[in-house]
Amino acid sequence: MTPKTRPLSEQEKLSLKELGREPRQTAMPSIIGLGGWGLTVNLGIWIDSQFHFMEAMGAPTFFGLTTVFWLVVGISVSRSWPKPGNTFGGQCQKDLDGGVANIFSFSAKEAILVEEFTDEGSQYFIRLQDDSVLFLRGQYLYASEARKEFPSTEFEITQSPHTKIVFEIICRGTYLAPTKELKPFRAEHFEKDKIPQDMELLTIPWTEIETKYS
Repeated sequence: MTPKTRPLSEQEKLSLKELGREPRQTAMPSIIGLGGWGLTVNLGIWIDSQFHFMEAMGAPTFFGLTTVFWLVVGISVSRSWPKPGNTFGGQCQKDLDGGVANIFSFSAKEAILVEEFTDEGSQYFIRLQDDSVLFLRGQYLYASEARKEFPSTEFEITQSPHTKIVFEIICRGTYLAPTKELKPFRAEHFEKDKIPQDMELLTIPWTEIETKYS
């Protein structure tokens, strides 16, 4: 899918700023290392007061081993800790820095509705005019559904490039009533990671949708 782009609106920028606010976590590895070191030292001192194990090991050895151990833990945690650019807040900032939203246009000829399991939002398999299959899922579909605008023969979805937040859906065609309604996805679909992502284009033929997901 090759999208068109347009500048972010002021409201969209504000939404990204609000969603991107998150606690700074860059100091957390150091906190874990120092906290673990302090806990171990205090625990060791208490145990020594009861059993005098440091007489055999030696206090310098105990403190040295404890320091090395928690230093290694701190470094390991720091390397695996999510970097700011990889967090959701970092992705929001990338969208703000880019300053544009992606607009995806679709032409559809058939739709299958999937019943919600909880509150994940409405779910549809959409058969596009070229017979490829688009999966849509999200609460952003509720309003246009209620107005009997979606599913539609022609529609556009405006989305942020990095966070994949849907800003709006505009239905420009005629209402396309779903031809079938499938029951909610089963546990095995979740366990085997078979549930498509929102706005994912599938390779499965349209005729096999019902068999695979019912």
